[in-house]
Amino acid sequence: MSDRSKLTRRAFAGGALALGLGRDAARAQGFAGLGKEAEGFSPVVTGKIFSFPDDHGPHPDYRIEWWYVTANLRDSTGAAFGAQWTLFRQASRPGPQDEGWASQQVWMGHAAVTRADTHRSSEAFGRGGVGQAGVVAKPFNGWIDSWQMRGLDAMRDDTLAPV
Repeated sequence: MSDRSKLTRRAFAGGALALGLGRDAARAQGFAGLGKEAEGFSPVVTGKIFSFPDDHGPHPDYRIEWWYVTANLRDSTGAAFGAQWTLFRQASRPGPQDEGWASQQVWMGHAAVTRADTHRSSEAFGRGGVGQAGVVAKPFNGWIDSWQMRGLDAMRDDTLAPV
């Protein structure tokens, strides 16, 4: 290829962008392949007033939600690392909640520990309706298989402070 016909990175990126702007196939397909249509699920609206601790629990009428904790930590030698745990809930279809294996709730857990030179992670997948995964608001408990995130102290509803 001669210097005159070289394609610059900027030209390549611009061309790729121009090709993708007018095509529906290049646009997002929705979270985790769930599609773009959300008819039948509760809409997310601005100005919603949250009510805790109840809103720490699941909202199965919404398509997706998640609970997570992240931390920046140091080990006994002073080396920094990060820890992260997330529990996702996805509904495969809207409507009344089915029980047992017919439940439309699908769960995924993700855990990671990172350092500047290392990233370790693991995932777990589960089904709602059979006790394999779930979230309870009061007292807070989120789990998937043997992974669990839970509140250790009873909380006062009026202040969210330990009793």
